[in-house]
Amino acid sequence: MASRSIFRSAHDSLGEIREGERRWDGWNSDATKLANELVNLLLQQHSAQLPAVWHPSLTFMFPDLPRRFEAINLEESKVKLSQLFNVLDKMRQNVLNIRGGADKLNKLLSQTDENTANNTSEDPLFAFGSLRFYAELANGASKAYDCAMDTRYKHISELENTIKHFEGVSDVLPSGALDSDAQLVKLLIWQHSPGLKDAQLDVCGRNAIITLADFDELLALES
Repeated sequence: MASRSIFRSAHDSLGEIREGERRWDGWNSDATKLANELVNLLLQQHSAQLPAVWHPSLTFMFPDLPRRFEAINLEESKVKLSQLFNVLDKMRQNVLNIRGGADKLNKLLSQTDENTANNTSEDPLFAFGSLRFYAELANGASKAYDCAMDTRYKHISELENTIKHFEGVSDVLPSGALDSDAQLVKLLIWQHSPGLKDAQLDVCGRNAIITLADFDELLALES
């Protein structure tokens, strides 16, 4: 029979994972908005450097207008980049919380008997799965969020290097950095996270396909 401390610890761990996922989704919405604003600023920065953008009479009356616009726009881009990195740090912390919940389940798994781990005891831990089942799902979920974060950091690194290019610090311009269509695709990845919620999680001994979205539903049912 599972002790109350193991029962409480197991359910608390699932709660930490569920809360981490919920907070990650919220911060991802904020990050998507900032990333979109940053991309727009950088595309405007590129357009401002094209002579055809400025009406001749405007530049005649205000010769330094393009330069001033670019300077202000670039500073705003750097502010957005800093804000975006701050939000990504919060998202990363929530991924670490998900990882922490998974680690606690793994530790509990190593400390329990087979009946408790497999949910075959007289007093099962969970209603819809076993401790072993949820530990394996949690490990897969942690890896899926790690991949999602890697994708976001890669895009932000490209935007940061684009800013450095405009500043004259770097001669290298990331591929597709000023391609509006390419940037739209990357922003859609931020918004919809394709491949995340439908990521298949490995579960030993089960033929059924379990996705991260299925795991989310199970977490809600067990709470």
